[in-house]
Amino acid sequence: MIPLERFVEKSIPFLLVAIVVMLIFEFAADLAPFQAYIDAFDFLVILFFALDLYFKRTHCNSWTYFVKNYWLEILATIPFFWIFRIPAQPSEALRVVGEAGEIGRVLHPVAEVEGGGRLIKIPGELQVLKLEHSLKAVRLAKAKGLRKKKKKARA
Repeated sequence: MIPLERFVEKSIPFLLVAIVVMLIFEFAADLAPFQAYIDAFDFLVILFFALDLYFKRTHCNSWTYFVKNYWLEILATIPFFWIFRIPAQPSEALRVVGEAGEIGRVLHPVAEVEGGGRLIKIPGELQVLKLEHSLKAVRLAKAKGLRKKKKKARA
Protein backbone atom coordinates (compact mmCIF):
# COMPACT_ATOMS: atom_id res chain seq x y z
CA MET A 1 0.00 0.00 0.00
CA ILE A 2 1.54 3.31 -1.08
CA PRO A 3 1.45 6.32 1.27
CA LEU A 4 -1.05 8.23 -0.89
CA GLU A 5 -3.41 5.26 -0.87
CA ARG A 6 -3.14 4.98 2.90
CA PHE A 7 -3.76 8.73 3.31
CA VAL A 8 -6.85 8.63 1.08
CA GLU A 9 -8.22 5.58 2.88
CA LYS A 10 -7.73 7.15 6.32
CA SER A 11 -9.25 10.50 5.32
CA ILE A 12 -12.52 9.17 3.82
CA PRO A 13 -14.35 8.83 7.22
CA PHE A 14 -13.38 12.39 8.20
CA LEU A 15 -14.59 13.70 4.86
CA LEU A 16 -17.91 11.90 5.31
CA VAL A 17 -18.39 13.51 8.73
CA ALA A 18 -17.51 16.90 7.23
CA ILE A 19 -20.09 16.36 4.47
CA VAL A 20 -22.81 15.60 7.01
CA VAL A 21 -21.91 18.71 9.03
CA MET A 22 -21.92 20.82 5.87
CA LEU A 23 -25.34 19.47 4.86
CA ILE A 24 -26.75 20.35 8.26
CA PHE A 25 -25.38 23.89 7.96
CA GLU A 26 -26.73 24.25 4.42
CA PHE A 27 -30.26 23.54 5.66
CA ALA A 28 -29.89 25.57 8.85
CA ALA A 29 -28.29 28.75 7.47
CA ASP A 30 -27.94 30.70 4.26
CA LEU A 31 -24.51 29.78 2.92
CA ALA A 32 -24.86 31.49 -0.47
CA PRO A 33 -21.82 33.76 0.12
CA PHE A 34 -19.71 30.64 0.70
CA GLN A 35 -20.96 28.69 -2.33
CA ALA A 36 -17.56 28.77 -4.05
CA TYR A 37 -15.90 27.21 -0.99
CA ILE A 38 -18.65 24.61 -0.70
CA ASP A 39 -18.23 23.68 -4.37
CA ALA A 40 -14.45 23.41 -3.91
CA PHE A 41 -14.94 21.15 -0.89
CA ASP A 42 -17.42 19.00 -2.84
CA PHE A 43 -14.88 18.68 -5.64
CA LEU A 44 -12.20 17.68 -3.12
CA VAL A 45 -14.45 14.98 -1.65
CA ILE A 46 -15.27 13.63 -5.11
CA LEU A 47 -11.56 13.60 -5.90
CA PHE A 48 -10.84 11.56 -2.76
CA PHE A 49 -13.67 9.14 -3.59
CA ALA A 50 -12.34 8.77 -7.14
CA LEU A 51 -8.80 8.12 -5.89
CA ASP A 52 -10.09 5.56 -3.41
CA LEU A 53 -12.05 3.89 -6.20
CA TYR A 54 -8.97 3.88 -8.42
CA PHE A 55 -6.88 2.21 -5.72
CA LYS A 56 -9.60 -0.40 -5.17
CA ARG A 57 -9.67 -1.07 -8.92
CA THR A 58 -5.92 -1.67 -8.98
CA HIS A 59 -6.35 -4.39 -6.35
CA CYS A 60 -9.12 -6.20 -8.28
CA ASN A 61 -8.29 -8.82 -10.89
CA SER A 62 -11.35 -8.40 -13.09
CA TRP A 63 -13.60 -5.53 -14.08
CA THR A 64 -16.78 -7.49 -13.35
CA TYR A 65 -15.64 -8.29 -9.81
CA PHE A 66 -14.86 -4.61 -9.27
CA VAL A 67 -18.26 -3.41 -10.53
CA LYS A 68 -20.15 -6.13 -8.65
CA ASN A 69 -18.47 -5.37 -5.31
CA TYR A 70 -17.96 -1.59 -5.53
CA TRP A 71 -21.06 -0.40 -7.39
CA LEU A 72 -22.11 1.78 -4.47
CA GLU A 73 -18.75 3.56 -4.41
CA ILE A 74 -19.02 4.07 -8.16
CA LEU A 75 -22.41 5.75 -7.68
CA ALA A 76 -21.06 7.82 -4.78
CA THR A 77 -18.35 9.19 -7.04
CA ILE A 78 -20.77 10.53 -9.66
CA PRO A 79 -21.40 14.24 -8.93
CA PHE A 80 -25.20 14.22 -9.13
CA PHE A 81 -25.44 17.70 -7.61
CA TRP A 82 -23.85 19.12 -10.77
CA ILE A 83 -26.38 17.26 -12.90
CA PHE A 84 -29.35 18.46 -10.83
CA ARG A 85 -28.18 22.09 -10.96
CA ILE A 86 -28.78 22.22 -14.70
CA PRO A 87 -32.60 22.48 -14.39
CA ALA A 88 -32.13 25.32 -11.90
CA GLN A 89 -30.69 27.54 -14.62
CA PRO A 90 -33.86 27.63 -16.78
CA SER A 91 -35.89 28.51 -13.69
CA GLU A 92 -33.48 31.37 -13.09
CA ALA A 93 -34.06 32.48 -16.68
CA LEU A 94 -37.83 32.43 -16.11
CA ARG A 95 -37.35 34.58 -13.01
CA VAL A 96 -35.45 37.11 -15.13
CA VAL A 97 -38.27 37.03 -17.69
CA GLY A 98 -40.74 37.81 -14.91
CA GLU A 99 -38.63 40.76 -13.80
CA ALA A 100 -38.44 41.96 -17.39
CA GLY A 101 -42.24 41.86 -17.46
CA GLU A 102 -42.32 44.20 -14.48
CA ILE A 103 -40.00 46.57 -16.36
CA GLY A 104 -42.31 46.35 -19.37
CA ARG A 105 -45.35 47.28 -17.28
CA VAL A 106 -43.50 50.37 -16.11
CA LEU A 107 -42.32 51.33 -19.60
CA HIS A 108 -45.60 50.60 -21.41
CA PRO A 109 -47.41 53.83 -20.37
CA VAL A 110 -44.32 55.81 -21.39
CA ALA A 111 -44.43 54.21 -24.84
CA GLU A 112 -48.12 55.08 -25.21
CA VAL A 113 -47.42 58.71 -24.36
CA GLU A 114 -44.65 58.81 -26.96
CA GLY A 115 -46.99 57.80 -29.76
CA GLY A 116 -48.26 54.28 -29.36
CA GLY A 117 -44.93 52.58 -28.89
CA ARG A 118 -44.43 51.83 -32.60
CA LEU A 119 -42.01 54.70 -33.12
CA ILE A 120 -39.87 53.81 -30.12
CA LYS A 121 -36.99 51.45 -30.74
CA ILE A 122 -37.16 48.69 -28.11
CA PRO A 123 -33.75 47.60 -26.77
CA GLY A 124 -32.73 43.96 -27.17
CA GLU A 125 -33.04 43.31 -23.44
CA LEU A 126 -36.74 44.16 -23.55
CA GLN A 127 -37.46 41.76 -26.42
CA VAL A 128 -38.00 39.21 -23.67
CA LEU A 129 -41.37 40.85 -23.07
CA LYS A 130 -42.74 39.18 -26.17
CA LEU A 131 -41.85 35.81 -24.66
CA GLU A 132 -43.43 36.80 -21.36
CA HIS A 133 -46.71 37.75 -23.08
CA SER A 134 -46.69 34.43 -24.94
CA LEU A 135 -46.16 32.54 -21.68
CA LYS A 136 -49.01 34.48 -20.09
CA ALA A 137 -51.31 33.49 -22.97
CA VAL A 138 -50.35 29.83 -22.52
CA ARG A 139 -51.04 30.02 -18.78
CA LEU A 140 -54.44 31.63 -19.39
CA ALA A 141 -55.34 28.99 -21.98
CA LYS A 142 -54.42 26.23 -19.55
CA ALA A 143 -56.43 27.87 -16.77
CA LYS A 144 -59.50 28.16 -19.01
CA GLY A 145 -59.12 24.53 -20.04
CA LEU A 146 -58.95 23.45 -16.40
CA ARG A 147 -62.07 25.48 -15.58
CA LYS A 148 -63.97 23.81 -18.40
CA LYS A 149 -62.90 20.37 -17.18
CA LYS A 150 -64.07 21.19 -13.64
CA LYS A 151 -67.44 22.39 -14.94
CA LYS A 152 -67.87 19.19 -16.95
CA ALA A 153 -66.95 17.10 -13.92
CA ARG A 154 -69.55 18.88 -11.77
CA ALA A 155 -72.31 18.39 -14.35
